Amino acid sequence: MNQDTKNLIIRGFHQSFGDKQKDLRLFFAPGRVNLIGEHTDYNYGLVLPFAINLGTSLAIRPNGTDSFRFVSSGFKENGEVKINAAFEQHKQNWWKYPLGVIEIFRKMGHNLPGHDFYFYGDLPHSAGLSSSASIEMVTAIALNNILSAGFGNFQLVEIARKAENEFIGLNCGIMDMYAIGMGKPGKAIKLDCNSNDGQLVSIDFTGKAFMVSNTNRPRGLADSKYNERVAECKQGLALAAHHLKLQNLGQLTVNDLVSIKPFFKEQTIYNRLFHVASENERVREMVDALETADFKQIGVLLNASHLSLRNDYEVSCFELDVLTEEANKLSFTDGSRMTGAGFGGCTLSLIDDQAKNEFAAKVGEAYLRKTNRAADFYMVHPADGIHEININD
Repeated sequence: MNQDTKNLIIRGFHQSFGDKQKDLRLFFAPGRVNLIGEHTDYNYGLVLPFAINLGTSLAIRPNGTDSFRFVSSGFKENGEVKINAAFEQHKQNWWKYPLGVIEIFRKMGHNLPGHDFYFYGDLPHSAGLSSSASIEMVTAIALNNILSAGFGNFQLVEIARKAENEFIGLNCGIMDMYAIGMGKPGKAIKLDCNSNDGQLVSIDFTGKAFMVSNTNRPRGLADSKYNERVAECKQGLALAAHHLKLQNLGQLTVNDLVSIKPFFKEQTIYNRLFHVASENERVREMVDALETADFKQIGVLLNASHLSLRNDYEVSCFELDVLTEEANKLSFTDGSRMTGAGFGGCTLSLIDDQAKNEFAAKVGEAYLRKTNRAADFYMVHPADGIHEININD
């Protein structure tokens, strides 16, 4: 983090809570992009995310009161919650994310006294770059360090996921938190969501760049449809496991699924499983393509993933489809796909590094013309995971 950004955050904290410098600490958690392996994490399959250079900073200081106070540069509303209150009544507010983590810590016997929280982020909200998981993970590392709880990064990943599942009520897998907690510069993480084993894969390409394009479409359906897809996959697993030796859909291959297709009465459920099985195979193929820097194959896999998410899993939308189609019309684009839960959010494209301005101009103009929305564009690269920042450097 550069000094200008650090000063901006400290100034925001002081304007919100007073300018006493003593005991102020600063933490950072990145967002994440999933290169490939979408909607496979909660099915115990394979994913290939990486932490990015955008994220959430948290300036935090004890306040000597019996309350937590929350301010964010990205939201107008501020929150104040008694430390011993029932946190559930705050689930409609953005500070539910740090509260969920505080709740898991206190259930584990680690009680935080009154503190002031100032969040500053450059991640777009509800865009599929894991802004909520970033808030949860930066809260988790802050509590861990302040309370000397002694948890490792993977334990913090599990705590943040538990907060999301049990407190927020979203049945997500471990991918977002894992990438944010365990990310490394220049690396993606091939993560087996069954064993939680992660393998670093180099994606530091000379002459290539990753472009995130934000639809700026509100993702109102995302959470409800996400939980709906989780339920459909559970239904499909029950049927498949009756004919195959399966504990989870991460073990399902395309060939095995095709062999039991006659037993599926609902085409929709079969399609959901076909996406999961084929996406798992694409993750393995992507790792091979990355290791050989086969940009043509990388593009093929990105495009195939998007088509599967659109047609089989049905989590794309008109805006996402326009962005991928317009990206692929350009000669310097290798491939493009939606990334994240879907129904809005972002796409990820691999392009020639020198063409990033032309990409944004041409795709942006076509997108505005076809959707009456303005897209935002972000250059992203693999970055470090959660960490504390020395406020005095």
